Amino acid sequence: MKEPLVSIVIANYNYAHLVGDAIESALGQTYKNKEIVVLDNGSTDNSLEVIEQYPVFSLVQDQNGGKIGAAWNAVVAASTGEYLVILSADDMLCPLHLEMTVPVLNAAIPSTGWVNTWVNVFGERVGVWQTAPFHFPLLKVGNCISCSSLMRRSMWDEVGGYRDISYGDAFVSHDWDFWLRAAHKGYKGALVPIPLLNYRVHSDSLMETHQMGPEMQAAIRKANPEIYGGER
Repeated sequence: MKEPLVSIVIANYNYAHLVGDAIESALGQTYKNKEIVVLDNGSTDNSLEVIEQYPVFSLVQDQNGGKIGAAWNAVVAASTGEYLVILSADDMLCPLHLEMTVPVLNAAIPSTGWVNTWVNVFGERVGVWQTAPFHFPLLKVGNCISCSSLMRRSMWDEVGGYRDISYGDAFVSHDWDFWLRAAHKGYKGALVPIPLLNYRVHSDSLMETHQMGPEMQAAIRKANPEIYGGER
């Protein structure tokens, strides 16, 4: 049986000094049936010059006015794989990521929508984020799923992709909001308890400039009343 096509999608904005590492980690996957789609979201540095050096399957140029969710939705729409991995331009997949997660999703029942992994944290902080097995009440408290989990495209389409939900001058965690909505529709996740994503911590990363605090949590609750109801 032919292995399913996996789309590794990368959205970049002004990460010319980092995006090459992300692309190389995608190209270096030991799993063979993959495509790599990169979106450049109107970078003003030499990102395009860097990206064009690599044999990526598709390069999309777009400008979404700083709307990160819209950029991710655009690059996913340009891909064709049955499975998806969303890879931030400042992160890197470990070489065995797809080889170890695809068989798990292949063997799972349809309501298993994604395969989560542990995460290597490097850069300004170092450690291993041991993401937890799926538990909806835990997910409601805070994100416990890797942003680069392997997922079914059918789930992405049913949930509706990412949303740009702002609070103040920031956006909420796009992936946390997405996982919540997926879980609310009845999807669950499997876990491979091995670090298979290298998550880079640096001063310019979005999750460093917009930490998950009370304001973000309040915005998530407000955006998802069907999940939180009257909870405080």
